[in-house]
Amino acid sequence: MLPIRITFQAYIPKSLGKPLLSYFQNHPNFNSKDMINFDEFKRDLQSKDVLGGSTWIPEPLIGSVRDTFFATDNIDFHDDHSQHGKRLSIEASIDLTKIGKFGVFDTIFSHKNHDDGSANKLYHQHSDESHQVQAYIQKVPSHVDTGTTFIETDIVYRGVFDEKFKRTEEVPLKTSIDNKLTGTFFHTMGTRVENNTTVIKVSASAGYPFAEPFSPNIDFELEIKLIKDILNKHITVNVKGLHNDFPAYELLVNGLVKYNYNPEDHDYSGPTLYNLGMASRDFNTTEWVNLSDWEIKEMERNNDPFGW
Repeated sequence: MLPIRITFQAYIPKSLGKPLLSYFQNHPNFNSKDMINFDEFKRDLQSKDVLGGSTWIPEPLIGSVRDTFFATDNIDFHDDHSQHGKRLSIEASIDLTKIGKFGVFDTIFSHKNHDDGSANKLYHQHSDESHQVQAYIQKVPSHVDTGTTFIETDIVYRGVFDEKFKRTEEVPLKTSIDNKLTGTFFHTMGTRVENNTTVIKVSASAGYPFAEPFSPNIDFELEIKLIKDILNKHITVNVKGLHNDFPAYELLVNGLVKYNYNPEDHDYSGPTLYNLGMASRDFNTTEWVNLSDWEIKEMERNNDPFGW
């Protein structure tokens, strides 16, 4: 019986940003006549718009280095949601035959190491690298030494460009697992009824790596409730949770989007102390997994301590 895959991820849609070059095209000194390195500076800006598919948003954080921009993720809100950059994500693979009897050593959350690709970061959250660029046009005055003083002559300009990549710390997730019996059951006295429900709670939090610990974190909480109903041949999968108002968020079940949130729908064009630190949204969605007779037998065998 195949496991159910549940992914929840936060990302910054590229529709929120603009090409890096566009922030300079209307600058009065952005031309080959005034700038001593115009071609090089323009080439640097254009290279960030071609590679990676991201756009750029001016850094909003108070006290950050001036004239800095951060990259969005390489996806628009309504594009393919399966593969793209992520600011924060968790990935669960849940063995449905273990509903009602998950143990502390059962693997649910994991993601691949960035160095060797092995999937051995158990119970850790995932974050892709953040990309920051500092770019501005600087005035460079020329001076002539007269012997007694320096006289300013022609003023020229040059473009300053620098970029950085950094990944926030991928810390262990905060998780809890509870197996229990839910519903009403009629059975003879002394008969032991197996637990039919597992509730998995998980929370994740990640800061902006270029401004930690001063910037507010991206945060979300999830509760995954799985109930097996052998009589009616299905499993109920309920996922509910809470997340910030920024950035975009999406829930995928077996690769299909079951919930998404777009900050643009609420007039958020970038991160703020309010939409990351105080505002929040909740969601609640339910899916049903139909069970074949063979899958029911497999679950019943898994409940038998002797494997028969």
